[in-house]
Amino acid sequence: MTRHADGSPCKQGTRNVPVGFQPCCDLFLAHLDTCSLDVRYEWWPDQQFWVIAIDESAGSGGVWMGFCPHCGKELRPRSTRPSDDENSQGEPGRWLRV
Repeated sequence: MTRHADGSPCKQGTRNVPVGFQPCCDLFLAHLDTCSLDVRYEWWPDQQFWVIAIDESAGSGGVWMGFCPHCGKELRPRSTRPSDDENSQGEPGRWLRV
């Protein structure tokens, strides 16, 4: 794994997607293997939803998304909005992996 200048790991070139995933558009596809210091989309299998990844240097975690921010199609497998009573930390709409 490559590292940033500060020594932190870089996720560029890696992907977190569900088995059999088919991207809705080329722009969504382009953001699946970017560095998390850029705009990076990830599938979180334990939570069963898509996120815009937040780099560790900015606190880590992710912002839930159910629709493609480029073409507007619903993301498949269907993303379900996290309920308010689930174990979340941080600001509303922001999730941390604990």
